[in-house]
Amino acid sequence: MSGDKGFQWTVALILFGVLFLGVSDTQLVAPLLPLIARDLGTTPGHAGIIVTTYSLAAAVFALIAGPLSDRIGRKKVLVSGLALFTFASFLTYHVSTFTALVILRAMTGLAAGTLSTCALSFAGDYYPYEQRGRAMGVLSMGYFVAFVIGVPAGALAAARFGWHWVFG
Repeated sequence: MSGDKGFQWTVALILFGVLFLGVSDTQLVAPLLPLIARDLGTTPGHAGIIVTTYSLAAAVFALIAGPLSDRIGRKKVLVSGLALFTFASFLTYHVSTFTALVILRAMTGLAAGTLSTCALSFAGDYYPYEQRGRAMGVLSMGYFVAFVIGVPAGALAAARFGWHWVFG
């Protein structure tokens, strides 16, 4: 196929959204650290452990998510990752202790480890070779739009409504 004919924009935009959410969630926490630290009675430096915990969990699980999705299917792993990501984010909205926040950010990180790994792999499997470049371009935009729009919008919302709101 060539041109726009047959290109599944809906699938590409859903996967774009998955990557947008994952990257926004990853990058948004750093600007929120002073608000989180003040609210949970710790220092911003100590609160930084939530960034490390999330990143480490995501990195480790990304190594597992790829082979797991090869065995049981990309869609199953991706949907499970999205479900855990949503659940952990919802619980983060309601968190009231620093220890609980660290645990929930680790859970969110595990889920995030599936998002980029499986979204990109799913696109590679789903789109024919002739459309794969376009699909990967749309998905990759999710990374950059998250930095340009997602993070500043989230930081503004957190300043106005509180950091919990960003995870709700």
